[in-house]
Amino acid sequence: MPSREGACEAARLLASLPSPRRGGHKGFTPAHALMALDLLERRAGRPSIARTLGLGEASAKTLLRSLEEAGLAARSSRGRTLTPGGRRVLEELRAAIRTGEARPSPFPGEPASYVIVRWVRPPETLIDVYTYRDYAVLSGCRTVMVGAVVRGATTFPGTPEDAAPSIEAPEEWSGAVLVGPARCERELVDAALLILASSCGSTGPAWKR
Repeated sequence: MPSREGACEAARLLASLPSPRRGGHKGFTPAHALMALDLLERRAGRPSIARTLGLGEASAKTLLRSLEEAGLAARSSRGRTLTPGGRRVLEELRAAIRTGEARPSPFPGEPASYVIVRWVRPPETLIDVYTYRDYAVLSGCRTVMVGAVVRGATTFPGTPEDAAPSIEAPEEWSGAVLVGPARCERELVDAALLILASSCGSTGPAWKR
C-alpha cells in the first residue's frame, strides 16, 4: 500500500537519476523519468517515448538506460517493460502527486495547470510559500502560485480568496499545491518530486498520514 515513506523514497530515487556520474548533462529531468515509467507500463517503445516527452533520441536512450540501471525497467523479447520495482515507484508516486487543470486560470490569456504533492508540510506562511516556489523556479517555471491542501481543502496564503483558482483535491489529501501556466506542467511535476524528495526523514503531524 502506498505510504509517505514509500513515496518519499521513490521521489528521491527519480530525483537522483538525472545527475551525471562524470560530468556532462543527461538531458532529462525527474518528471521525464516518471512519465517514462507511465509510458513503459503501456508498452511504449523508445521512439514513442522520445516523441511524447519531447526528448531527442540520445536523451531518450540515456533516460531508458538510467531506468534500467536503477532497476526500474528491463529489456525483454517484447521490448522494455517495467520491473516490479518500477511498478512500485509508479504506484507510490501516483498516490502522492496529482495534476489537473486549474480554473479559473490566474494567468490572463493562458490556461493553468496544478500539481498537488501529498505528504509534505502544507505552506502556512509566506516564507513557506517562497520555499516551495523556489523549487518551481529552479525547475524552470518562473510564474507559479503556491497553496496549501489540508484534508482536501485548498488555500493560497497571501492571495485573496476570489482570486484563487479552484483545485480538486481528494478529501484525504494534505500537502502543497503548485499552480502555473499549462505550458510548464512538466516543470511543476519536477518541483513536486524535488519537494517530496527533500521531505525524506522530516517529521510532522497530520500531513504524514
